[in-house]
Amino acid sequence: MGSSSIFMFVRGQAVVTKETLQDATWGCLYQVNNHLDHKYRPLPVDVIVRSTEKTVGDKRTYTVICDNKKRFIIDLRYGRVHRMLPKPGDLIEIFRFGYQHWVVYVGNGYVVHLTTPSKNPTGGSSSPFSVQGGKAMVKREQLEDVARGCSYQINNYLDDMYQPLSAEKIISYAEKLIGKEIWYNVLGWNCEHFVTHLRYGKSHSEQVELLIMGTE
Repeated sequence: MGSSSIFMFVRGQAVVTKETLQDATWGCLYQVNNHLDHKYRPLPVDVIVRSTEKTVGDKRTYTVICDNKKRFIIDLRYGRVHRMLPKPGDLIEIFRFGYQHWVVYVGNGYVVHLTTPSKNPTGGSSSPFSVQGGKAMVKREQLEDVARGCSYQINNYLDDMYQPLSAEKIISYAEKLIGKEIWYNVLGWNCEHFVTHLRYGKSHSEQVELLIMGTE
């Protein structure tokens, strides 16, 4: 994505541009980060390059709250991964600006997730830092209402490590928690911890692990 104006608007049209690395980084520090290679097999290099070249000049809707540029790059490197319809019990990763919000699919277009008690649409699922520590609420909402136009994917990324509970148990446990206020902490018990605990009976947050690794 072109770097010159991508953060100049909350929502609008962005243009895919081809620039030198130096121009795109504006002199900022950068690093190679193929952090999903352990989850997905990258496409052949020639396929990635050819697909990328074809997008130059395209106009795409961009919103600051939705990390569209990240989704755009992931699709180019790995293909449009995990875009099938979710099944009850599936974990869904929603791409926000700078982080991912996590929900569990319970069927008929609905998800259960951990968010702020406030009904303010700018709170809760829009920011993981809206509740630094304290109470959060378990809510059942339409997936599209929670995603609010952001890209998302099915991501049961711990299935190779842990045996998932049955869909019936996942849904039953999730629905029993709807409307309840529970303790929340960005590092210790966030939306990702919540849904992985529902699916596997064990809580885990890869986002927190990556954050901690980045500060070491």
